[in-house]
Order: sequence, then C-alpha cells, then structure tokens
Amino acid sequence: MSEAALLQADVLEQYLEERPFIRRRWLADAVDKHLDDTACRHVLITAEAGMGKSSLMAWLTTRHRVSPRYFIRLDSLTPFGSGDAAHLLIALGRQLAQLCPEAMADRPLRIDVTQSADRVGAGGRSVGVQAKRLIANPFRPTEITVTQTAGELGGEQVGVSADEIVEDVWRLSPTTLQRLALLDPAESLAKLDPDARIVLLIDGLDELRHQPPSPGWTIADWLVNCPALPANVTVVVASRPDPVLLAGYRLRQRGRLREVSISAASKSVAGDLRDYADQVADNRPLRRTLEKRGHSLRDSARAAASRADGNFLFLVSWSRALSHAAAAHRWADVDTLADHDQLPATLTDLYDLFMVMLQQAAAERWARVHRRMLGVVVVARAPLTMAQWAVMAGQPLDVAERASHDMLQLLTISAERVKIFHLTLAEYLTAEETRAHSPHSWIDAAMSNQETAAQLIAAYGDDWSACQDDYALANIVGHLTSALEGGADDRQWCVDNLTAILGDAGFLRRKIEVVGATRTVADYATADAAMGGSVAARLLAEHAIRLADGDLDADTVHSALGYRAGFDPFYAEVLGFLSDLDFVTERAPGGDDDLEPASIWADFAEIAASRFRRTNDLASATRLLDQIAEVRGDQSRALYERGYLEYLHGRVDAAIDYLDESAEAAQQAGRTVSGWISALVRDQVRFHAGRIDVASYDANLVTALEVFTTAAAEGNPHAERWIMNAHDHRFTLACLTGDVLLATQEREALRDNEWVARERPELAIEWQARLDLARGEFAAARADFERILPADALTAEPSAVELTARRLYEYGAALEGAGDRRKARQAWEQVLRCSDQSGSWSWKARTRDRMS
Repeated sequence: MSEAALLQADVLEQYLEERPFIRRRWLADAVDKHLDDTACRHVLITAEAGMGKSSLMAWLTTRHRVSPRYFIRLDSLTPFGSGDAAHLLIALGRQLAQLCPEAMADRPLRIDVTQSADRVGAGGRSVGVQAKRLIANPFRPTEITVTQTAGELGGEQVGVSADEIVEDVWRLSPTTLQRLALLDPAESLAKLDPDARIVLLIDGLDELRHQPPSPGWTIADWLVNCPALPANVTVVVASRPDPVLLAGYRLRQRGRLREVSISAASKSVAGDLRDYADQVADNRPLRRTLEKRGHSLRDSARAAASRADGNFLFLVSWSRALSHAAAAHRWADVDTLADHDQLPATLTDLYDLFMVMLQQAAAERWARVHRRMLGVVVVARAPLTMAQWAVMAGQPLDVAERASHDMLQLLTISAERVKIFHLTLAEYLTAEETRAHSPHSWIDAAMSNQETAAQLIAAYGDDWSACQDDYALANIVGHLTSALEGGADDRQWCVDNLTAILGDAGFLRRKIEVVGATRTVADYATADAAMGGSVAARLLAEHAIRLADGDLDADTVHSALGYRAGFDPFYAEVLGFLSDLDFVTERAPGGDDDLEPASIWADFAEIAASRFRRTNDLASATRLLDQIAEVRGDQSRALYERGYLEYLHGRVDAAIDYLDESAEAAQQAGRTVSGWISALVRDQVRFHAGRIDVASYDANLVTALEVFTTAAAEGNPHAERWIMNAHDHRFTLACLTGDVLLATQEREALRDNEWVARERPELAIEWQARLDLARGEFAAARADFERILPADALTAEPSAVELTARRLYEYGAALEGAGDRRKARQAWEQVLRCSDQSGSWSWKARTRDRMS
C-alpha cells in the first residue's frame, strides 16, 4: 500500500482541496484547549450531519505532526475505513511508522546468538533459537542473528526453529495490536521527544450504525475498552449525536473524556458560513458567468448561507451544484440556483431540486440509464470503478461514463472510484418520506439491490471460482440479503439465487480467499434470517462436512458463530445438522485422505452438547454425550458435561463425583490440560459449597494457570480461553473474599487476554462493574450493571441463563451501596426467582443471608 493510500490522502484531499475551504480556528482552539488538559485522553466532537465535522478532522491532521487518522465510511467495508477495530489499529501502526519512524525503530526486536559445538553427531541437532510461537512485530524491524560453528557436523544444524511464526498481522488480537501499534511507539516517542504528542483522529463513529456486524471488536468497542492511554496520546473522535452508541464510551472513559459540541445556532458557525459564501463569490470565472446572466454571485452565496441555517452541507452542496451546472452550460439550472427567491428552504428540498434537474438533463434516458446507475451507487457497499459501476448497472461503459457527467452534483469521485456524495443524500433518496412527497426522486433500495445482484450474477455466476472481482465476491450475498430484507418484489428469485450461490463450493472457497472464513460464515447467518427455512444453515453444514479438515473445521465455525448472540438461532440450526450422525455420514467425502465421518460428527457434537447443557436441556446433552463417548472411547468429556449439569442443578455431591472422575479419566488418557479443566470446575463447586478453603482453592487456580500457560506456549489454539477461565475464577474468588488487590491484578490479566478481545469483548463491562463493586465505587458499578442487564431486570421473569443470579445479586449490592435499598431488595428478590437449573443455588444462599 502506498504512503498516500495509507494516510488516507484521497479522503483528506476531498476536504482540504475543496475550494473554498474554511479554517475553523475557533473549533480547533476548543479542541487544543482539551489537548492541553493533562487529564484529558479523549476528545469527542459531536454535531448533526452536514455541520463540517469531517472537514475539521481533515484540517486537524495538518495541525499536529504525529496525527494518524481514520475516516470510517459507510462505503468502506474493506481496509482502511471499515468499522472494525483491527483495521483501525493496523492502520494506526502503519501510519505511525510513516509519521514518526524514529518511534518504531527505537525498539526493534534483535536476537543475537553465538553457538559453538565441537561435534554434532549423526542424528544430532544443534538449534540456535528454539521457539514454540514467535510473533513478528508488523510495525518494527525484527532481526535474528545466529552465528554457529561446529568442528565436526554429522547431524543437523538449525539457526531458528519455531513451531509457529505469526507474521500475519490480521491474526493478532486487538489487545496485542494496540500494544504494538500505539502503546509501545508512544513509550518510545516519549523518551526520544518528551514534547511530542500523538493525536489519533477518528471521524464518522456514527457510521457504525450502517455497517454490517463486525466479527470482532468494532471501533466503538475499542474506544470503550482501551486502557488508560499514555500522557502523550490523545484520541479525537467525531460523531453525530447518538446517545446509545456513545453511552459506553462516555461511561468508561469518564474523567478522561472532554466534549466539543457544534451547534447550528452558534454565532461562530454563522460567521464560518458567511466566510465560505464570500470565498465562493471570489471565484472569478463563476462570478463572470453569473453576471452575464444577470446574477450577483456574492448575493446568491450570501442568500444560500442564510438559508443553510448553520448547516455547512447545504451551502457546500449548493456551491458544487452551481459550479457543475455552469461548467455543463445548463443555464436553466444556473438561473434556478442563483435566484434568491427559488432557493430551497432545507437540505431535503435542495436534494429534491437536484433530482428534478437531473431528470431534466437525462430526459428519456432517466429511467433506462440514470435511475439504474443512481440506484447502484446508493446501495453500493464500497467505492466503485467506472467499469464496476457500468457492469452493476447493466450499461455499456461509454454510456455509463456519459451519464455520470449528468450526476456530478450527486457524486464524489476520488482515486478513479465513485461513490454517493454524502450519506445524507443516500438516506434522503431511499427514505419513505421521499417516496411520499417526491416519488420522482425516490430510489427503491430493495429493487436496486436486486437489480445489482442480477447484473453481478449475469457477469460472474457461470463460474464464481474464477471471479476476479473482489467486490462481487464480497458483496453479492449482501445485495441479495438486503433485497429480501427490504421486501423485494421477486422474493423467490432472490431466494433461489442465494441458495445457488451459498451452495456453490467454488464460490465458498474463492470468497474465503478474499474475505476470510469468519466473514464468509457470517454471511450465511445473515442470509438464513432473510431466506427462512434453514436453507443457508443446511448449506453451511454441508460445506463444513466437506471442509472439516481445512477452512471450515469445528473451531473455525464455532469462532465465527459461537459467541455472537445475534447468530445464536442460526448456529443452533447448523449444529442441529452437524450433530446428526446420519446427516454427516451421508455427506462426508469418503476419500482415503479425508476425515472419518464419525470424527467430523464428534467434533461438532461436542459443541452441540455443551450448548444443550448451557440451556439446561439435560436429555439432549446426555444423549449426545453417550454417543460421543461410544465413538471416541473417551469418557472424560461426557463425565465433565454431566458434572457441569449436576452443578447447574445444585446437586453438589454428584457434580463433584462426576468432575473428579472426568479429571482422572483425562489424566489417564494423557490429556493433562483437559484434566485440569475438569479439576478447575470441581474446585469451583467445592468453593461455593464451602468444601475447600480459600488458600487451597487459590493454589489450585495458580497451578491450573501454569498448565494452561504452558499449553499456550506450545501453540494450543484453545489455551487463551482456558487461561481466561482460570483468571475469571480467581477474580470471582477475590471479589467474594474482599481481596481488592487480587481482584485488580486479575482484572488486568483479563484485560490482556487475547481470546476475550477477539471473541467476547462485552465481558469487559461486567468485569469492570464487579471490580468497581469490590472497590466500593457503587455508582459506577450500578451504571455498568445496568448496561449488561435487560431494562426490565427487576420486574420480568429472570432468564434461565447461567450467571443471571450472580449478576442480579451483585447488582443488588451495587444498588445498596449507592443508597437505593428499595431497588436492591427488588434485585435480590429476583435472585430468589431464578431457575434452580442455572447454577443459582450458591447465589440464592448468599441472597438469603444478605436479606435476613
């Protein structure tokens, strides 16, 4: 990627090269005031659409030497403008390497090894550097120098040996990325230049509302969960006002967050609009053109500034349209836009005027060419080349190019790619209000998605495996799904084509190559909801059987679907197919090099059994566990699941016995880690039942952590999750025994856990709530618990999900500490109403003691 692309030069140029451009010093000064506040690490700029936030953010990049920037955009589902935290952090690290290379070069990884041996005999091996897992920093140089000598070499001499070298930046978790991309460079920069400051600019946070679900942390998640930043780092965020989206950010970064609000009624805003209008009037060629037609450009610009009512977008849109109309010699449009009396009163009315002008320019080509092309660019999920636009609109390239000149006032063209001028324009064109009052301007988004999909299928559908258009591969399913969700007229056509595409093994493999397995699997989930009938779930299950030893093994499918609440019904359908041994056997490849059907089935059946256990479906869990034990000849997993079920039901003796047997069976089978997992849960039961003392329980947790950490170092892909569980158990122990120091220590360990960052970032809120409670910060704890509990938590029937009782118990403690004893009692009464099959027994006992 070029330096210009990396630093989003095309986006900056869109704003900084726009003429006129207003330097809003009063706003920059307001931001700088907060930057100079030593307690401030975050600045949030809020304003309605069209108030000039993005232009301000672009200008701020020129006011600070080290100003990495990230502009989130609706049409940017690929790096770097998507709402995914990984994209942000990778872009940040790469930008810092360009903006201040000295900070990145300060601490390269250098390993120097000198090794000498008199003799390496036959069959012997001399290794200079041995590592289980070597993570190469993607933002700093890595140098490993090994000097080896041997008097007599009869065996093998190896410089560097590693079981796994992680050099793919996309495999790193957000917590690792933030350290490598930001925290380490900031520390280096502080030593090299104590006065230097990193100002990270993030624009368009509100556009996350329009992007598809992220497979990991979103940028909003990162802002909520990022640690306390170094003194030389400040994050500046721009967003539309959105109380729901911004609530977590404001709460978690309280004390470190300052805000700047841009009001349309501000005198400074009015002054900026007048300045903009005066600079428009200084355009001599345009001024002379208008004078020839009897208009004063200065008077027209001032009138437009007055009509803008504080909205920069109104004035900018008017100015662009006037310039394009004059350049195209559309004199009727020029006269309309320059006439004070004909100026629209609102931005919506201005957009409506633009559409009337476009239809007049297009004449008989409007419905056949322009409307189709406009429909494509409105629903497009990324900026398009002219060739892509033409294909998706079903137009010859030369026809599309000519038509685009009629629509310049509605478009932004940058780096030879086209997109809609502004999100508000797309919102206007597809709104039901537009359909009602200006049907000639309305774009049917569902129909546009369907027509776009039809053109992509016509172009590439004969052989998706050979498709080289990454946009088509990444977005064809999304266009068809959006058409269904929007109520497309030909629903059956959409369903039939989705079925064909999702069932195409060539499409699946090619799409995984382009966007990865996680996003590919997520597309099946969203399509299934739109299609109905479990069609996509069955197709994904069939692919998983065929690719169980490759791209779609059980761990990959579980990682993509298992920890996302919105995908839960779909995942249950997929597992329903994959835990059916007959279904798997009938569809397994059956080649000599392929996995045995029973082995494929058992991998997925274990996951299904765990899910049955978590939903208290004892009969289904037991049935599957018996089958798995019979197929695998290993009873430890079945004993573990049965023990856990007994624990959830409060049958303590049976739970301890089963988990003891599970641990012993695992150890006998040589599976030390599995044995410790069973032992960990057994000791949890014993602790809650008062059958193990605190010191012994803690010692066992420490030993388990050592075992799991060793497994992680040996490259076990599941070890981070087990490490998280052990730290979580120790954190709970600390909270229940009032050990604030240990609770704080364990919270920090959980903050750095890569599995949490990748799969369950929302857990951070609950851990923080519990730590606040342990510290006696009751108001903060109450606020955090209210973020994770449903709004009707004190009145509705409690969920049967495990940990509901604990959350309500601790919420009650936070309420009592905050002085609200009435609500505290309500919370504890809800604990007593919790299901007896959800692990609630110990929390009910604590509640009765507290209420007595």
